Amino acid sequence: MMRFNFFLSFLTVFFGGNQSFSQSPDMLIKEFMNEGKVPGVFVAVVKNDSVLFEKAYGIADIVQGTPVTNKTCMELGSGREIYYSLEIKKMKEIDKWLNQFRKIWETRFIQLDKVLSTIKKQKK
Repeated sequence: MMRFNFFLSFLTVFFGGNQSFSQSPDMLIKEFMNEGKVPGVFVAVVKNDSVLFEKAYGIADIVQGTPVTNKTCMELGSGREIYYSLEIKKMKEIDKWLNQFRKIWETRFIQLDKVLSTIKKQKK
């Protein structure tokens, strides 16, 4: 189950940004299924309220050979994948805010340094 959760985390992070879907994730998903001996998965990538990618792979019932569909009930992992992607998004926003804050203070320190230099020159 850990390998499956890692894979979902990877998909969540990989497709969570601004990547384009010009390259199909089919090969990656099929490779994962083969290596992990996973008979079937359903992958949906959602951003805001839009489904960006949705596809069923493999079979849901190995005895009857029933294919996986968007109606197939599957066991979910721990939900960590969604949490991780949200945390990464928060960290990106915090990093952006910190960079803006740093630039503001760098500018203020440069201005302060100029003022102090002027005061020192006037004292001499």
